Amino acid sequence: MPGNASRNTITALVLLVTLGCTVWATDHTFNSHTFKYSSYFDHENLALQHVLELPEQKWKPFSDNHYQVSLTNDEFWELDAYPILWVKIEIPKRIKKEQLLLEVVPNTGVDGLLVQNIQDRWQWISAEGRQLDDPNSLPTTYLTFSIDPTTETKIAYLKLNTSQVYNFSINAYEPSAWVWETLTRHLLIGMVLGAMMLAFCYNLAIGINAGERLYLIYAAYVASMFFYTIVYQGYLRVYFPDWGGQGVVARSAVYIVIYAALAFAREFFNLREEHGRLDKVTQFTQASIIIALLISLFVNDFYAFVINDTLSIFSILIGFFAGFHGLKRGHPLAKLFLFAWSCFLVGSLAWTFVWIGLVQPTTLATNMLVIGTAIEIGLLSLILSYRYSFFKETSESLSEQYKKYQSLSETDELTGINNRRGFLKAVEKEINKTPHELVWLALDIDHFKVFNDKYGHLAGDRLLAAFGALLKSRTQREELTSKLVIERSGEVYRRSIVGRMGGEEFSILLVNTSLSQAKLYVDRLMKEFSELSVTNDRGEIISTTLSIGGTPVNENDSIDQAWKRADARLYEAKTAGRNCAIVTP
Repeated sequence: MPGNASRNTITALVLLVTLGCTVWATDHTFNSHTFKYSSYFDHENLALQHVLELPEQKWKPFSDNHYQVSLTNDEFWELDAYPILWVKIEIPKRIKKEQLLLEVVPNTGVDGLLVQNIQDRWQWISAEGRQLDDPNSLPTTYLTFSIDPTTETKIAYLKLNTSQVYNFSINAYEPSAWVWETLTRHLLIGMVLGAMMLAFCYNLAIGINAGERLYLIYAAYVASMFFYTIVYQGYLRVYFPDWGGQGVVARSAVYIVIYAALAFAREFFNLREEHGRLDKVTQFTQASIIIALLISLFVNDFYAFVINDTLSIFSILIGFFAGFHGLKRGHPLAKLFLFAWSCFLVGSLAWTFVWIGLVQPTTLATNMLVIGTAIEIGLLSLILSYRYSFFKETSESLSEQYKKYQSLSETDELTGINNRRGFLKAVEKEINKTPHELVWLALDIDHFKVFNDKYGHLAGDRLLAAFGALLKSRTQREELTSKLVIERSGEVYRRSIVGRMGGEEFSILLVNTSLSQAKLYVDRLMKEFSELSVTNDRGEIISTTLSIGGTPVNENDSIDQAWKRADARLYEAKTAGRNCAIVTP
């Protein structure tokens, strides 16, 4: 591929390497101790003392370290009342560490406090990163709590609330292991975000410079995905701990992503130009996304979450329909688009199924969206890079063919110099420049019809071709001399534009040439023509004479005016007996 394509290839490779690293990191998540967790749904917002007095049968044990409420469970649909979720944490007695970190993953829309009995007193502990006045507080992207495992009471409680649903896992780390895990995670996510930024800048540059709407829309899509990745990976929580992890922020980011995704699919397959049923459905869905975004600011957060997930899956399916529609119409990149979109679908479904309780909220499941997004952005970048390279090469090829055609259409096939059209076009450009000295010469080969009748048309063609070669050679020498003089001294030098106007008639426009210089030019040309000869079919060397008329081109002259005056001087030369030149104002 060309250089532009290679840049996007690098982007894709970075994303794919990141994918492999993400899987590796996922498989090596560190969790050194076995904690026991159990939960209690609190619809009455009980005081801590009442929670401590709850009988054991009220607490429901976790499955491993995962808390999961499926949409098939009645508890899932009770979340519209915003119940408090208490999590009882039983700390293993064998732990000798002075500090452990508990991390709630994923944490979009989930917030809360930890309570632990320290020195015979139950103390409320805020999440790391929330103690803004504490220099020792850790900047965390996930909801993370510091817990003391050395206390005599080996039980702590999490009091959680959510604006969405409760589906999460709790991972326990030693501080050193947590630092390593966090650094690895940030490095991998940083690579993905960096590659997204590279794809954004590259496609934005193409869109602006080439005026390609598709690349501008794709740049917007990548930017929206960049923002959403920052949101659901918890980076907004670091800088805006009070609202960065709220569900409304994540939902708004999702709406922006799916709107941009539909706009990209619509543009990629030219749906808006077809005005078909699929395009109408796409536009309707985009309008629904805007309406849902506005409604979500006012309705119950739980139902806003349900609407958000439903619209997300529906929008991705529309992207698939657009891909199959393009495949049916023979779109050359439809298969690659469908494959890239499938990767995004798998990641999105895994992420969605985590939230609706159909997939356990493991680290791998929560990273599936990052993985799917990385592959999709990489593949789409390659597709668009190929598309741009292909159209650029095609455009350059068509441009070269057009120039070649244009040159042929303005070149006389027999003589190799400008034809009438090419000559007049070049003259018009020259006359419209800043006023400078111009002289128009009209030339006519004497008795050319008699010459053809006597020696044959092939001999006449040879004479025309030889005269054309003579004029072309003079023009090329003058052009070269003019460039050298300008480079060395900066002064202008005369040059000429030549053309065959039809039959045996030729014209020459002398540029940067005075009338006296034009007369010297004509004298040398007459001498060179007198030495010009060709052979006929019988091998005889034959020649003829030339008549020339010339006149200066005045500042306000049109092409027709200058041409007519030059023709008038040519007529005078012919009347004077031919084989002569008359160059006068």
